[in-house]
Amino acid sequence: MQLPPQVLADAVGADATRPAITFYDDSPEAAGERIEISRRVLATWVAKAANALQESFDAQPGTVVLVDLPSPHWRLVYWALAAWSVGATLTVDAHEGADVLVTTDPDSSLADDCDEVVAVALPALARGFGAELRSGVMDEAGELAGFADDFAPWDEAEEDDTALVHHGDRLSYAELLEELPAVPPAPGPW
Repeated sequence: MQLPPQVLADAVGADATRPAITFYDDSPEAAGERIEISRRVLATWVAKAANALQESFDAQPGTVVLVDLPSPHWRLVYWALAAWSVGATLTVDAHEGADVLVTTDPDSSLADDCDEVVAVALPALARGFGAELRSGVMDEAGELAGFADDFAPWDEAEEDDTALVHHGDRLSYAELLEELPAVPPAPGPW
């Protein structure tokens, strides 16, 4: 079975510099921020976040990671891929409960129901969360850069493990991979 991180690795191998994400943030606080991330840079963000999940929170198959980030947002993409990289279950259902919460609101009621919390600042160049965090909450902007750029999982998910929970529906890793688009081939010679 080819897990989502392998799909990303294949995309990087096909053309590492090709844009993977172009995101425009028109929210008042972002003032029209635009960010474009290549496949290689996305893979680096995924590796750092996966290493954070694995090394700081012992995330592995069976761990539930609740990603409470705006959709669409580029940070949601790499946290989802990071959760799948460690073989965890990604949920976007607030009622699901979780072992790890990745959120822009680390003081919300969701955080009370989660074992571990990662506070995410949305601006692309944030160097810290921007507010004081309670003890035990990881400041993604301040700490993620310290994790390795490459990732090797301690354990991998099985095809029938739950990959995604959305609106109460559960999707296995095998079903998730059926939904992923094919990686475009590398461009031919010019």
